[in-house]
Amino acid sequence: MELIGVVRDWRGRRLAPALISRLLTSFGEAGLERAVLDVDTASPTGANSLYERLGFQAGTQEIALVIEY
Repeated sequence: MELIGVVRDWRGRRLAPALISRLLTSFGEAGLERAVLDVDTASPTGANSLYERLGFQAGTQEIALVIEY
């Protein structure tokens, strides 16, 4: 999964869980054994709990070094 987001006005309608669940089903049907995603653990959107409810488990952690101009 590259990028998943729901614009603010459409949040709370369970669109993201429905989309991700369908993607995971199609991945399994295609014979894939693992799905991996990156998430900003400081995100105020609650994405972490959504992914955990869908069965994702925390794996390795990375640090991104960023320069903002």
